[in-house]
Formats: sequence, C-alpha cells, structure tokens
Amino acid sequence: MRWLASTAAFATVLAVAAPSGAMAAQDSDANWFTFNSCGERQSVDLEPKPGGHALRPISPPVGTPIVDESGRTIGAIVDIDVARSAAGESLRWTGQAGGALCTGELAGPVDSADMRFTWSYAPSPQPRLTSLRMRLQAVGPPGPGYHVIVHIAARVCALRGPMHLDVREELFDASDDHRFKHRQRSRCQTYHDHWKLADDFFGVGTYIVRVQAFDRYANHSRTLSRRHVTVD
Repeated sequence: MRWLASTAAFATVLAVAAPSGAMAAQDSDANWFTFNSCGERQSVDLEPKPGGHALRPISPPVGTPIVDESGRTIGAIVDIDVARSAAGESLRWTGQAGGALCTGELAGPVDSADMRFTWSYAPSPQPRLTSLRMRLQAVGPPGPGYHVIVHIAARVCALRGPMHLDVREELFDASDDHRFKHRQRSRCQTYHDHWKLADDFFGVGTYIVRVQAFDRYANHSRTLSRRHVTVD
C-alpha cells in the first residue's frame, strides 16, 4: 500500500537526536487537512517554540488514517520531514487523500477532523557576547570629503551556524539600526564590522553603540554598549 511507502523515511527522521546534555521538551499543536480530490497531497507545517532545535516527530506516524468529522477515512499521513533553514526548524506532515474520496462516497472539498501533532525539541543555549570594542576612524582632511568610519569588534560564543549582530547607534534624538550577518564556525570567535557615520551623529555629545548577538534559533545575548564623548 503506497500510504506506507515512507515508513522507512519516518524511521530515519526519528533517528535525529537532541544534542548531548540537552534536556528534551515536548510541544504539540492541532491542525487539519482540506482535500479537494482523490490522490491529492497536502502538507501541514508546524514551527517549534523559539529557541527549539533538534526536532524529532512523535505523532502521528506515517500510515495514520486521516478522518473527517463523521469518522470516515479520507486519507492518510504519507510523509514527515524536518526542514532546517537559517530561520530555524519546522516539521512537515504530508497527507494524501484517499478512502471515501476515492470511492465516490464523498465529493471534495472535505475537511478532516482536528489532528494532534506532537514533537520533541531541545532548547539551544543562549549566545554570549563576551566582549565589544569600538573605534572611530576619521578619513580625509576637514572639508566636504571628510567622514568617519565606525569599527566594532564583537566576540561571540554560540552554536555553530548562521548568526547575526544587531547594532543600534544613538546620539540625542538620532538613532539608526544595522544588521551584520555572519556564520559561527567555532564555539567562540570575533567579528569585525564597520559602517560610515551618518551626518545625524556629528556634533557635541555622547555617541552610543549597542550590540546584541542572535543565533539561528532567535536566541539572543545580553546587550553590550560602548560610548564616545565628543566635546568640540
């Protein structure tokens, strides 16, 4: 029976384990399928809680019947995938219409009864922003071409993979935001970024730069800030 053809793939997905030492947690959500015709395939995508990783599907397994509100079988679960991206992870259950939709007993579209989807995940550790240095570099002689480059060096300890630094600069009522994307290749590493200081930030006062690190699971570090006081 083709509905059971993906059972081996499901077993492979189940083999995805949580990182060593991580405490697994469970989450679940209810959803349903809407089939329009016999043989139609449809997917339900579910997201973990922020910060969850190493997802493992628990139920329903491949081969589980999909029924309508009256209890009539209108399909079955045929596949389960774990999708990983820079934005995080999600689970996808795929159902295929069959049963009463293929025998002519029902005409689509037909909604299934609510199904409970359950999975496990392991919370990822918060990234740590352990140090921050800032340097302002004046470029060119005074005049129309004069400008200032802001340099920062941020040391981050985090999970390997995509991460980014969110930077906010402030001077009195002026503010601006920057985002610098990086890839964490070791447990701790230092990132160097720079940008041209906008005209709004010239003048006497205290120029402040605040930096926060985010990992691929939307976990964030503490915020570190550095100041430069201009007196003339």
